[in-house]
Amino acid sequence: MSPTHTVGFGKDNGRTVPSAANVLRTNYTSALPEVPRKVDTSGSDVSTRPLPRLEVRQSNLPKAGLGLFTTEDIPAYTRVLEDSALLSLAQGEDLPELWQKYSALPAEDKDTFGQLSLPDAYVMKGFTMVEKLTERGYDQEEAMHMARVSSVFQANGFKTAGSVQQPKTEGREGSEWAVALFPTVARINHSCVPNLHAHYDPSSGAQIIYSLRDISAGAELTISYFQITMPRAARQKRAGDWGFTCTCPACSGIDIFKDEGYELSLMMVQHALGGQFDTSKIFNGPTPAIENINRAIQIASRSFMPWLVAALPALYVKLGCLIQYGYSHRPDLFSEQYEKILSSLREAVVWESRITGPNSPPSRQRKKFMDEMAVILKEIESRSGERKD
Repeated sequence: MSPTHTVGFGKDNGRTVPSAANVLRTNYTSALPEVPRKVDTSGSDVSTRPLPRLEVRQSNLPKAGLGLFTTEDIPAYTRVLEDSALLSLAQGEDLPELWQKYSALPAEDKDTFGQLSLPDAYVMKGFTMVEKLTERGYDQEEAMHMARVSSVFQANGFKTAGSVQQPKTEGREGSEWAVALFPTVARINHSCVPNLHAHYDPSSGAQIIYSLRDISAGAELTISYFQITMPRAARQKRAGDWGFTCTCPACSGIDIFKDEGYELSLMMVQHALGGQFDTSKIFNGPTPAIENINRAIQIASRSFMPWLVAALPALYVKLGCLIQYGYSHRPDLFSEQYEKILSSLREAVVWESRITGPNSPPSRQRKKFMDEMAVILKEIESRSGERKD
């Protein structure tokens, strides 16, 4: 199966069949309820605020189909949606398992599945899939339906785990990713300047969505399907992999995105997130490594670019670890750096809690890492004290 969406900072859609094109291109557009059946509206998060009411209608984005909109104001860092999977594949599973699971769905869920989008790029892949399936002995009609189900799943699914290569069944390859389709989240269009952040909660099997900034009633909701700190050309290539051209403000070059200043800011954040730094020289004076990360943190914290706050947890962890790595070479300087390290890790926890929720798996992982690092730092402090004595 082809790559499906990954999210975050972190999608990176009777039996008489006249033709394969009609089956593969069918895009049902019947009216949808404001809150689909599989959406949790209990407001069960630590906040007592109920989840906002949402509706599906024509997107405001150029050349886009349907989109998800809020009917009420949403404050920043608020849980917006908790969407259970309609279909999912474990690592190592592929089309036969997907077809079996789809066939077992109730009619209502099949109707929900059938309403999801199918970009032209996936239609073309579907034709190739039909040929392969008929060669394996499937009749033409079943092969076309299987191809459409697979194409819709690939276009609208999200990676939920991976990538650990699983043992392969003889004669075919299984997916190296666990993938799930969340019917309401699948309605959320991509933007490189998103107002939402998504993460998967394996304990509930749901995709959880939080707001990155204040959102006004009537606004369209957007997430990023891939890393939005990549250069514009790289972002367009990733969008093209999933069958669309991104026309968001950042890619269209309007407003604050007219000049190259924004792209340069993204490059600084991207470099800080992925750069390899020489930690052996970290305390020989102000280091470019620390300066680069601090500059990236300043960029990601700017109020007029709130979508970049999704990078802050990783940036703060990298800053704390970078200081710690350098400090491990100079334990005599522990007293000067101890609080800087813990402060950076605390900021990572704070920002992760804001964009994914205080009890989310990412927040718990950040907190666990901070606690483990505190133990290590105490041990180094103790050794440093012994050397001074």
